[in-house]
Amino acid sequence: MIKETIGDLILQAKNGEFDVILHGCNCHHSMNSGIAKQIKFEIPEAYAVDVDTPYGDINKLGTISYTKSHPFTVVNCYTQYHSGANGVYADYVAIKTSLEVVKSTFPGKRIGLPRIGVGLAKGDWNLIKGIIQSVFNDTTDDVTIVTWNQVPDPNTKSSNTRRRHISNPITPSFPSSQQLISSNMTNPHK
Repeated sequence: MIKETIGDLILQAKNGEFDVILHGCNCHHSMNSGIAKQIKFEIPEAYAVDVDTPYGDINKLGTISYTKSHPFTVVNCYTQYHSGANGVYADYVAIKTSLEVVKSTFPGKRIGLPRIGVGLAKGDWNLIKGIIQSVFNDTTDDVTIVTWNQVPDPNTKSSNTRRRHISNPITPSFPSSQQLISSNMTNPHK
């Protein structure tokens, strides 16, 4: 079953709503904006496993890396090769393939994801939502798409507020660890 909600994916995971959260990454270790930036600084182990993957390797498209350093697992889905301000960076084949890897790697888990590939990657949400629905189509799937609540509550110190105030933080040091899962499907980018 696929549900949709408005909220804060990381905060919801920390509150025990998900066993696994995922987000889209590029292949160049750039987690400097969007939810990736929030993940990089709130769950630095997710950035560490990204950095342990080959830099700029197009063969990462459609694969994942992940860490289980919290009560939940954070998955980096390699869904775009580049990042930038101009153009569409979302790779629809890589999105589908990486979601299939997530489904096979974490069966029966409660999975939370943002509107992957839509924000900074500028993908077409209707197409991506269709991909999500085609991958997570079993009655046993428990998937929630979380649209970020961009209106912070002035009475609380929410992670939305923290996200807005991250500026030039010091990059923490990381333990060396990597778990890179490749799909059994043929990678069309080879």
